[in-house]
Amino acid sequence: MPILIKVKGKCTTDHISAAGPWLKYRGHLDNLSNNLLIGAVNADNDKMNWVKNQLSGVYAEVPQVARDYKAQGVPWVVVAGENYGEGSSREHAALEPRHLGGRAVIVISFARIHGIQMM
Repeated sequence: MPILIKVKGKCTTDHISAAGPWLKYRGHLDNLSNNLLIGAVNADNDKMNWVKNQLSGVYAEVPQVARDYKAQGVPWVVVAGENYGEGSSREHAALEPRHLGGRAVIVISFARIHGIQMM
């Protein structure tokens, strides 16, 4: 199972699902999922929203790689550090990884509310 992204540093709900103009898609999870982890820094290259598709070897934006994996029936995981999902309580931040085919978020610890929302 490929790692979609290994997050470097903090991974708040803003990193997982940015607010701002994306909130106009509230209520439409598929559109909102186009911002999945775009604010997270990739530990492999120190860039935001830029990961390697392990199937093709091509670098692309995080949501696109997640969608590519999902289209090919390949489940994926996220790896992060402590207090994953801290910050404002955004339910869609907990729903987006699963919607795009994620099967696990492997972390040292979850923020309490975010961890509950992911169940």
